[in-house]
Amino acid sequence: MRTYRDWRSGGQTREYSVGEERHPGDVVADVIDPSRMKVKLVVHEADYHELQDGMTVEISLPAYPGHVFTGKLRQLGAIGRDRNRVDPTSEGGRDSEIAMFNAEIDMDSDGRNFHPGMSAIIKIRVHSPRERLLIPRSAIVRLDDGRNAVRLVGEAEPKVVNSQYFNDLYVEIPAGLQAGDEILLSYPLPVDDDGGAVAKP
Repeated sequence: MRTYRDWRSGGQTREYSVGEERHPGDVVADVIDPSRMKVKLVVHEADYHELQDGMTVEISLPAYPGHVFTGKLRQLGAIGRDRNRVDPTSEGGRDSEIAMFNAEIDMDSDGRNFHPGMSAIIKIRVHSPRERLLIPRSAIVRLDDGRNAVRLVGEAEPKVVNSQYFNDLYVEIPAGLQAGDEILLSYPLPVDDDGGAVAKP
């Protein structure tokens, strides 16, 4: 049942009641088919251009553990919003400068009934599986010239690498490292002549 704002009582939110008269065009309730539902999600800008309308999606619901549903990607939004304005858990008022895009998925129910508000875990395969070299994002050093680098164990100078976004925790290294290389996970502070750490301005 929908609610409405009653301006005669100072703008309080009220529920419609039986026998109440409303104006033509007022929406008083939503009638849903629990066997046909849509999944709403937001897509990271790094993945946006990999997605296409009609892609097959795998959907897992905590309400139905162990069962994988299928669906089709629909209505991929064209206008992004800053991640900190989309994520309700973000802290602070500053923008992240990372865009997120709305999308919808048509979901096959497999004979089960769903309920609005259920959470879902989405998997969309955009590429065939392949081996990747991944490192934690904390290992990346941004040089003064804008290039990305890492610190190899035992090496004084940072090593320039090519890096690509993978997820919020890891980056992919297409070139510059190989499996077995040992790297530092954080950038060490420079050291002065007396052996003390020097903080960067």
